[in-house]
Amino acid sequence: SRQAQAQAQTKPSATDSAFTEFSSQARAFHAEHGHCEVPLEFGPLGAWCANQRWAAEQGLCAPERLEQLMELGVVQRDGPARDRLRA
Repeated sequence: SRQAQAQAQTKPSATDSAFTEFSSQARAFHAEHGHCEVPLEFGPLGAWCANQRWAAEQGLCAPERLEQLMELGVVQRDGPARDRLRA
């Protein structure tokens, strides 16, 4: 039904929810450590940051998500992903 489609479109996906949660954790990490170069050994946040960097370098991030990652400092503005925002 149209109502079900409208609800599905407004409901955040599991991927969106995970991005929001890990973004929040990355902000907290940055506040405590002064950077977002989270080591892989740090656990799930470290793995998430590494995965986001890889996805950005491969051109797999949507521009708005890439911008958020750059704002957080997870992806460097002067790194390999910077040209993706101009494309």
